[in-house]
Amino acid sequence: MKNFIISLVIIVFVSVFFISCDVDSPTSLLFNSPECRITNVSSVEFPESGFPKMTVTVVNRGDGPTAFSIGCYVKLKNGNYILDDGCAGFGTLLDGESRSEEIKFFDLEKSDYITSREITLYWYDAEGIYYYEIYH
Repeated sequence: MKNFIISLVIIVFVSVFFISCDVDSPTSLLFNSPECRITNVSSVEFPESGFPKMTVTVVNRGDGPTAFSIGCYVKLKNGNYILDDGCAGFGTLLDGESRSEEIKFFDLEKSDYITSREITLYWYDAEGIYYYEIYH
């Protein structure tokens, strides 16, 4: 019986160790969280046909955890007035991965004067914890 209890305790400790080694495990997320950053934002392009667009590139620069449901919301402004807004989804990014997406603006005119832009980047970790960062 004593050997059974010792074996059971060893199995539990080994199981917990291997489960906690997973980059998206709750134990790992206690020490590391996904860190997404915008690495590139193009200027607004006005193609001859179609809607104005810009390209945003995002990278997951965390210490291992996966970032889920990554998205960004962009507001193009003239002073405090919002000329147009748009959004893009980047899906799921593993550590070190990056992805670019186009954002189209349906109400923006070529004659609109853009003085600033505000980009909100958001993502979730494996436990559903919400993170965000705002770029001006």
